[in-house]
Amino acid sequence: MEGTPDPGLSRDMAAAPARANAPAGTFAPDENARMRADRPAPATDAAARRWTLVSAVLGSGMAFMDGTVVNVALPAIQRGMDASGADAQWVIEAYALFLAALLLVGGALDDRFGRKRVFLVGAAVFTLASA
Repeated sequence: MEGTPDPGLSRDMAAAPARANAPAGTFAPDENARMRADRPAPATDAAARRWTLVSAVLGSGMAFMDGTVVNVALPAIQRGMDASGADAQWVIEAYALFLAALLLVGGALDDRFGRKRVFLVGAAVFTLASA
């Protein structure tokens, strides 16, 4: 029946007036949000979220471990370079500055090549450099 609203649409959506000059297939922002809320999440969404969490935990764990290695190696670096305590502190500061610079470069590479690809390449480079 042409005059009755589709039973699959909510009452608000069925009552919403048609927008003049709107491209076909577009909705107002609130209509898009309502449509997404009415649909169940795909089954792969839960698995993708789980892998995202695992990747974030492993990535931050690798960064934590790397920082710990630098701090553990600091006394040996200090003895090897015959450096004072202040000089050893500069080693830590230089490491932190370099890491911060790489974070900025990594963000730019993420925008260009995609987060997943850059993360996987970075993890592989880190693993090979640490071996």
